Amino acid sequence: PSDLKTLLILSDYLALPTEVILLLTGWCVNQTEEKQGAGIKPTLSQIKKEAFRWHRQGVDTLDKAEAHIQTLGRRQEAAGRLLPLLGIHGREAVEAERRYLEAWNDWGFEDGAIRLAYEKTVLKKQTMNWPYMNSILRSWHQKGLRGKEEIIKAEQWKPPQAPISAGGQNAAPASGERLRQDMDRLDRLL
Repeated sequence: PSDLKTLLILSDYLALPTEVILLLTGWCVNQTEEKQGAGIKPTLSQIKKEAFRWHRQGVDTLDKAEAHIQTLGRRQEAAGRLLPLLGIHGREAVEAERRYLEAWNDWGFEDGAIRLAYEKTVLKKQTMNWPYMNSILRSWHQKGLRGKEEIIKAEQWKPPQAPISAGGQNAAPASGERLRQDMDRLDRLL
């Protein structure tokens, strides 16, 4: 009875056409299997939750549902591509991180620009700080800057150089380079 009630909510209360409910269900099944393994299926309450999310976003026709699924796929692909640029390996983005990644992808930033913002963030904050990095990217977005080269040119930003010792040799790697080396060493260790 509760399963039938859920299906009635989707079709009557949300007024979703049967085709949209089928696409939604298929998408939920794929997502659950990707995250939890083959053969694991979502519950109807999970499908209902996603249906309400789609309804709030105005996805109520077959064409809108197909376009929405394509958008979600592009966002997932972007998150998988961007996380390694931010030094995050071996896990998926959590919801808050995913919102940042989606916004940056929607703003049209090249991967190099996102990496540049990450380096700028780590140099300033000594660690990854999502809100700080977002403020950097928002500023560039408002200025219409999307690529690494145009950002470097427009802001005349250069990564700090390592200090030079009296003998003319670099005394120590720059903190950003040292951090990058430490992260590479940690990646190899893991």
